[in-house]
Amino acid sequence: MTFSAGISSAGSNYSPSDVASSHSLIGVDPHRPSIPGVHMKWLLILFAILIGGCSHPPGPQHLPEKPFHSDGCSCFPDLDYGDCCVEHDRVYWWGGTPDQRRAADAALQQCIAAKGRPVLSHVVYWGVRIGGHGWLPTPWRWGFGRSWPEGYYSKP
Repeated sequence: MTFSAGISSAGSNYSPSDVASSHSLIGVDPHRPSIPGVHMKWLLILFAILIGGCSHPPGPQHLPEKPFHSDGCSCFPDLDYGDCCVEHDRVYWWGGTPDQRRAADAALQQCIAAKGRPVLSHVVYWGVRIGGHGWLPTPWRWGFGRSWPEGYYSKP
């Protein structure tokens, strides 16, 4: 059987040294790591350490260090839904679990939609989902009442 490239599958006419020499012609050494000076096992170890370090501590046992303040709707005009944003800021100030953050963002969306702004509620929802993550060192992040990067917890 012959493939369209003309290589026979019945038997190969190429030796291992031919393959190695063809790799050196295109600058690929099959015996070297793909990133110069870095072995794949070290990349895997680093990845495992990073993933292991992303677990959330247990729930907060004390009030946040910083006093509560609200900037209203951060990057949006407050208009007639400013009270929705202040309540959302109160929950963000405390911090908590990822599920609590998702619920707070959904409550903000529902509150703004109930004020007659359904399209804007989706824009605001995705704005806080993307821009309010607790790992971002912003003044409006999840858990902003606590020192960064504290804010996410595994228990309420």
